[in-house]
This record gives sequence, C-alpha cells and structure tokens, in this order.
Amino acid sequence: VEDVCDRVAIMYGGQLRALGSVHELLERRDTTQITTSQLDDKTIEQIRGLVAKTGREVIAVDHPTDRLEDLFLRVVGQAQREKLETSGAESTVKPLCLYLCETADQVTAAEEMILEAVTKAQPLTINLDALDEYAEYLNNVHGLRMVLQLLHFGHIRIPMENDFNEEDLFDLEEEKQRSEIGQFEDMLNTYLDVPADSLRRAFREEKGDLPFTLGTDHEECVDHGFHEYWVVKTLPDRHYNFRDRYDDLVRSIVEKEGYSLETTMVS
Repeated sequence: VEDVCDRVAIMYGGQLRALGSVHELLERRDTTQITTSQLDDKTIEQIRGLVAKTGREVIAVDHPTDRLEDLFLRVVGQAQREKLETSGAESTVKPLCLYLCETADQVTAAEEMILEAVTKAQPLTINLDALDEYAEYLNNVHGLRMVLQLLHFGHIRIPMENDFNEEDLFDLEEEKQRSEIGQFEDMLNTYLDVPADSLRRAFREEKGDLPFTLGTDHEECVDHGFHEYWVVKTLPDRHYNFRDRYDDLVRSIVEKEGYSLETTMVS
C-alpha cells in the first residue's frame, strides 16, 4: 500500500477511523528513533545511562533492515559496478541517452519508453523524432480507449478546464492549445466518422439528428476538492453503425497493443 498510495483512509464499522498521508499514519510519535553509524558496546552503554538520567529508557538497540526489493537492487547494482560475470543476466549497466523534451506529450512518451526498456532490461536511445513518433502512438491508443469506453457504456466524462471560455472550447487554430473536449471531438470524428462538429452542435443544443448529447456533471471530495466534467452520451444509433465500429476499434487496439485476437467480439 505504501508504494502506490499517497493518502490512506481506514474505515471500520461504517465509520472513518483514520485518514492522512502514509507517513503521518505510520509515524510513531510515542517513541524516538536516532540513527547513527555503527556504535561499539561501550558507547551504547553510555547512551543508555544518559537516557536513564532523563527518566526514560532505551527500548531496543538493533540494526535497521532493508526491504527485499532494496536489497536486490543494491546487490545487483554493486555487481554491475564491479562488472562481475553473470549467468543469464547482463553484467553492465544498460545505456540510456535522453534529449530535452519540448512538449508534455514528449515527456509522457519518454516516461513510457524508459519504463518499458527498464522492464525488459533493454538498451534505450531517445531522440526527438522517436519521442514524437511514440507520443503519436500513445495518443492514438488513448483516443481509441476513450472512444471504446463511450461506445461500451454509452457515456464518458471529460475533465472541464477553467482556462477555456465557450468560444475557445472547440477552437481549431493550430497555434493554440486545444481543450480536452475539443480533442475528444477530433477523436470521435477520426474513429467513428461522425461529423467533425458533432460536439459543437450538441453544445449549442442544435436541432437535428445528432449522434451525441453534451451535458455537465461534477463531484466534490475532501482530498481533491470540486471538479466539473463534460458528459458525452450516445443517442440511438441511426446512421453511424456504432456496433460495427466498436468491433473494428477493438480489433485495432488489440493489434496496436501487440496481442493476438482469439476471442469473439462482444455483441
């Protein structure tokens, strides 16, 4: 839990019993721990005597322990630094070359590429062209997943940004940053072949045979505050064959993720 959570809540009997950051909850304020380099027995006894004079007692004297993961990384790192011969494992540190990222998409792409290389213990060289290519791939997969979610559940929530007014929501100027809902409209046009202005027309509540409705929703929580969302919902499918497109998109994302398609599509 400590590795994946920043804050933890503990409930029992339907009531909140504890809430806070992992550090706050695990910290033992009824004891004090002092860490030093290794001490000899004589020094330890002197410390015990000093503590006793304050009316306190030394509860334990021991050596700190590592987690098994930390021990493994330390041992392997030491072996790599010494360039020891290994059986089935590489004996040298894998090279990693990075270029300065220029966009948020490139940062995300770099993080994913590094994680994949480390997981597979493969060498990695990154340049701006590779970042742009991988960022485009990630955006493509992300778009496919969002559209599939909309088709599967019939609705999807898109974060509402405060930086955009009504005129800028669907702004198509290349120099400007696109809004989340504007980018999602592009995804719908790309993957479902619906009109390019489908969400704009839904936003303006225009009459006609629209494939979607566009509403709003919000949620409020103690830790993260108040958040507003756009809610895109599909309308009865009359002309766009969403069912067939859903199956095609599933095949596409399975192929992009490198899996084999051996199961029957959801009907």
